[in-house]
Amino acid sequence: MSGSQAPERTPATLRWAVRLLLVEGAGLAAVTLWLIYLDLTSDAASVPGAVSVTVYLALMTVCFLGVGLALQRRRRWARGPGIVVSMLQMPIPLWYALLTTAFALLLGYPLAYAIALKAGRWKNVLLICVIAPFFTSFPDPHAGLKVILSDNGTVVSGAQRAARPAARRAGCWRRRRP
Repeated sequence: MSGSQAPERTPATLRWAVRLLLVEGAGLAAVTLWLIYLDLTSDAASVPGAVSVTVYLALMTVCFLGVGLALQRRRRWARGPGIVVSMLQMPIPLWYALLTTAFALLLGYPLAYAIALKAGRWKNVLLICVIAPFFTSFPDPHAGLKVILSDNGTVVSGAQRAARPAARRAGCWRRRRP
């Protein structure tokens, strides 16, 4: 065994990081496939919104699986992105979920108890205060997506600007005359 070397063992932290990234990527792939199925079979209220969420999850799936496989092959460049995608995607939403649950338990149950049993003449006002945020927060993200993904929005106009040179070469696009 003069010319052969013993194979280098992969550190345990690296093995666990690779496993975590691949499991997260597999989970994202499953959700992406489910969303693709829903996009193709259901009547979406907002097709551009549904497609944009599906495309975002597909890109995140590629990121997680690509970085996981690169880490498994011990590529140096994959360490930073592996840490970043893991830190940004999983613990922060988990923290927000725990924080939201804590606030719901600490504020929601006492408020519900007060409205149900003790409110008296203030009952209707308190119910409106509880329900009103649901109506104000719903249109905000949809309005932003409509601006971005509309026919004159940034995504469509950017894609059209990018496609014009190729369309001109193919003879498919002409300037509009006023």
